Amino acid sequence: MKHPPPHGEKLVLTGDEFQALRDVKIGKPIDPEMTARLVTLQLAEQGQGGFSLTNAGELRLIHGK
Repeated sequence: MKHPPPHGEKLVLTGDEFQALRDVKIGKPIDPEMTARLVTLQLAEQGQGGFSLTNAGELRLIHGK
């Protein structure tokens, strides 16, 4: 499993990771491994309302990266 880059380095998402962000945004289920990956990257989180994007995840979608 990949880990987040060291502080100050840019994180480049794979196509699968970006698609998973889009899926989470519209409420589509994603596999547990990708869920764990997005949480590790701090792009999504599990909250009381379910699995959702963090501010960083939302910004990634807005910027398309």
